[in-house]
Amino acid sequence: MYDSVPSVIIDTYPEYPWKRWKFVNCKSKKWWANLRYGLARNNPEALKTATAYITDLEKEHKITSPEGWYDMTWEVLGHAVRRQMNYLGGLLAVLQKVYPNVEWKASRFHTYAKKSTQRSLSKTMQDAFPAGVGTI
Repeated sequence: MYDSVPSVIIDTYPEYPWKRWKFVNCKSKKWWANLRYGLARNNPEALKTATAYITDLEKEHKITSPEGWYDMTWEVLGHAVRRQMNYLGGLLAVLQKVYPNVEWKASRFHTYAKKSTQRSLSKTMQDAFPAGVGTI
């Protein structure tokens, strides 16, 4: 029995490397709860899925190192990512599983800080204009 449309599609076309979290209607708390349960028990498949999810977010938000997560804000990541991270036990908990060799410091996360948003905007501008703004 299927609990959602993404489940049907993923089972019907197994040859495609589907990313469950990319489905717009991936609101299935059960799927996220199962992933959280797997992460809590160090299930290799759950860790693989969480790592792929974090890697996708890093590409999307141009995070080039694990420490780049300290500069992210919920405003930048978006409501859906925040909800998904809550289902998984929080951003810090997921990053600790994906990057176990990093000594994460909860106090360095700036999920609401204005300064983090400014750093993110600055990085976006640098990416868009690598030679500098004066060269436009």
